[in-house]
Amino acid sequence: MALEDAGFNVQRAADGDEAIEKIAEQAPDFISLDLVMPGKSGIRVLMELRKNRDWSRIPVIIVTAHARDPKVQRDLSETLADSTMVGPSLYLEKPVTPQSYL
Repeated sequence: MALEDAGFNVQRAADGDEAIEKIAEQAPDFISLDLVMPGKSGIRVLMELRKNRDWSRIPVIIVTAHARDPKVQRDLSETLADSTMVGPSLYLEKPVTPQSYL
């Protein structure tokens, strides 16, 4: 809502699979991504983005409440250990105020 209130055109996805489908239809200017989602996790979405030549330069903002979860930390570390992977453009830990998000 903060992005819409600021004038951004926002597309939503209920899970990681839907996010990839929407990105394939029309690549966005940037992506706000949670790490823990139904279906394909945010980490897997990030992997697909970074391995796809057309999507690899889309800025990604990760906003998550699970930053300190050991499994999430391990999965993200393993994903980013691949020397060809680039991490998110920005990382925010929930709760996030609309002002800091913008």
